[in-house]
Amino acid sequence: MLSAQRNEVHDPLNGRYCRIWPYLRGHYPRSLLGELWQLVESEGASRDIFYGSRAEPKTTPIDTCGDLTDFVEYFRANRPLYLVADNEDRVVGFFWLDEMVQGQRATISLFFRKDSRGRLAFEAGRIFRDYCISFLGFKEIWGVTPWKQSVAMGRWLGMKTVAVLPQFQRIDGKLFDLYLLRYKAANG
Repeated sequence: MLSAQRNEVHDPLNGRYCRIWPYLRGHYPRSLLGELWQLVESEGASRDIFYGSRAEPKTTPIDTCGDLTDFVEYFRANRPLYLVADNEDRVVGFFWLDEMVQGQRATISLFFRKDSRGRLAFEAGRIFRDYCISFLGFKEIWGVTPWKQSVAMGRWLGMKTVAVLPQFQRIDGKLFDLYLLRYKAANG
């Protein structure tokens, strides 16, 4: 079981149901990215995170979309990664940021174990959203997704749908709507 190891690098962002820590390479076990991938894979979500790579049918006997190599290469690009742990110190999810423009905006993505979706995920999302605005200094948080459950969570966190690109994203040969969501800080 993947567990959150407390360290003195950064105080966690605490909630009633969860704690959030930034991942800092060299301050966590060397195997952490592999363990996160195993968590995602065990939930059957590794291909969903990399939905953009699923536009075309696979060309190899074993599907490589979202495999360990994809996962490690994606996160080694210095994307800020934040671990989410429950009250039993189990890592149950994580957030990451892309397309960051300092003082302006970032695009947020997330993953949560199925048994941690709901109250814990919503609390973690609220804490992380507020952290991005108040501590990291972003005026806007954006989300881009074809997944309706991610749209629902974004709306619950105060994100507004600013565009829907109908049947824009091809995934495994099927067309999906792509949703563009935005949370705008009150002072932004």
